[in-house]
Amino acid sequence: MHTNLPKSWQMSVLAVVAAQAGDSVSSWGAVELNPVLAPRPGMRFDGRAAGVKFGIIGALLLTEYVIVRRNPERSKRFTRLNWGLAAVTSAIAARNFAVR
Repeated sequence: MHTNLPKSWQMSVLAVVAAQAGDSVSSWGAVELNPVLAPRPGMRFDGRAAGVKFGIIGALLLTEYVIVRRNPERSKRFTRLNWGLAAVTSAIAARNFAVR
């Protein structure tokens, strides 16, 4: 990553990506309940759904990157947002693994 970006924000981005990856692994092959990832009821989480999921997360993180690079003082808000997103997504992944 860019060396002038706050390290705390960079670590929060890694946490988001790791949590999303864990959620994807925990969901693979299961019926997807999120209509954004599975437009028809009963669809399973697969490569298409993972692509949509990571496309959305990538767009979010790219937007953050542009904002934080221009205004590093805004990184604190995004850092908190990212850690919260990572925590919620990790909890969902843990639940998915528990019910499998």
